[in-house]
Amino acid sequence: MNRSGELDKLVSRPDERLARVAWAGPQPFEGGAVQAGAALVLCGGFEDRAIGALPSFSEATGDLAVILVRYRPEYPENRDQGILEWAKNYKRDVRDCIYDRQAPAGGGEAVVDLLGNAKHVYVDVSGMSRLLIVQIVVALVQTGRCFTVIYTEAAEYFPTRTEFDRELTISTKVRALDFLSSGIFEVAATPELGSVSMLGEATRLIVFPSMEEVQMRNLLQEIQPTYVDVVHGMRPDSSNHWRREAVERVNASALEGQTGVSGHEASTLDYRETLRVLLRVYEERSMFDRMLVAPTGSKMQAVAVGLVRAALKDLQVVYPTPQVLRAGHYTRGVGRVHQISVPRVLDDGNSMDTPADSQ
Repeated sequence: MNRSGELDKLVSRPDERLARVAWAGPQPFEGGAVQAGAALVLCGGFEDRAIGALPSFSEATGDLAVILVRYRPEYPENRDQGILEWAKNYKRDVRDCIYDRQAPAGGGEAVVDLLGNAKHVYVDVSGMSRLLIVQIVVALVQTGRCFTVIYTEAAEYFPTRTEFDRELTISTKVRALDFLSSGIFEVAATPELGSVSMLGEATRLIVFPSMEEVQMRNLLQEIQPTYVDVVHGMRPDSSNHWRREAVERVNASALEGQTGVSGHEASTLDYRETLRVLLRVYEERSMFDRMLVAPTGSKMQAVAVGLVRAALKDLQVVYPTPQVLRAGHYTRGVGRVHQISVPRVLDDGNSMDTPADSQ
């Protein structure tokens, strides 16, 4: 880094430098470009898309280590066995990593410890929980690794519009519905994603509403925030635009009576929009408020939360862990497969000082 770059690093805030990174947008994933000597991190999950990108890694040249994250408690619908059979057929080295959803502390570090001397890391987030995505992204960024995020869209998301409309009450209000899960085990706050706060600070919660009203309700009850920034997810496919209003209706009763609510919008696919929202709120309010963020939106929005949290240590991550997951109520089929390349964001090179992508 030249002298001007060193001076800039000393006088500018981490969020200001983070905003100048030339973040790459989502691109179609081309399996033929898989680097030799790489590692692939993935979870079996129980969605079809959880292994949607796996065929692209079948013909990867050279060694390819597979880090298989196995969830506990275990669900019989998980596709772990299918991944193991694939790895055996293509002679891939598999390293197991156990991830306890009810005791998630250190999940990201556990994955990084298994990477060994991998020349590049591919992280397939398609079958991962949002909290695990944040943990892995933070751990990779803080250890100075370049990596590629792989994300597979679903062909169909639950509930469909017909299924959603069926659940409406006669008064047109949505009941407290559990579309994808049931109950909350706890609002998790892992030590590696915590922060230090001063007594008397106002609390600001940044939250991504979903079809799970129970998540929003539990977060508000547990944290008792002074202010709430609600980031509404905007789906790129016009056939799913109705979900924006539907999600707002699902969460209306939980937010009723909550003071200090501000609304934002960000793409569920292009993580850069979420990055911009998070950095803008942080820039305006971090000097005054204790900042918490709950990555309850899309998986790519969770990637953005991880990238921001890796640089901003005073941003605390909290997550309402579902008590019971409904395996048949998530997504169906496999859609487009995307990739994003993440540079070394926190090293002493130029990646924190490059002009921001104008798109």
